[in-house]
Amino acid sequence: MEAKTPSMIYRIILISACLLAFGYEPIKEYWVKSCQDKKYGLSYNGKRKSLGIPAIPNHWHIKERNLDFIWWTGDENVIGHKRKSVVFSGCDIEAEYDVYTLPKQNGQGRWIEIEYNYPTKRRKDSVVYTYQIEHDAKQISRKMVDSILNADKINKDY
Repeated sequence: MEAKTPSMIYRIILISACLLAFGYEPIKEYWVKSCQDKKYGLSYNGKRKSLGIPAIPNHWHIKERNLDFIWWTGDENVIGHKRKSVVFSGCDIEAEYDVYTLPKQNGQGRWIEIEYNYPTKRRKDSVVYTYQIEHDAKQISRKMVDSILNADKINKDY
């Protein structure tokens, strides 16, 4: 076998450096998206229900995504569960945000938002329920959310 010359070694180092520099992000993006989909997509709905947070309906699709979040949606014009955003740090789930559109009342739009924050090393898990009429929003209890959804005959998928 022939010994490698210094110029050949430099070429190998240069090619390796280019592959690492330009190939790392696509590989990382593929790995993170695969991890997020396998761990926290529709297959995670059982865990969501056990935590008391809304599941992703089977007929929904991903509307938008990047490495930090996935935005799931079904029919944007529906009265009821309208969208879910799942927030990540790499392959670790951090939070979920759900929006329910309610029927208008006195001509004003109404929504319920449910924010679930997963536990981390620095915080415990938490759930925040928000009731919004047009631009006025206030935090409410889970019992109040259940009452509003029942009154408006909206399916609770949690």
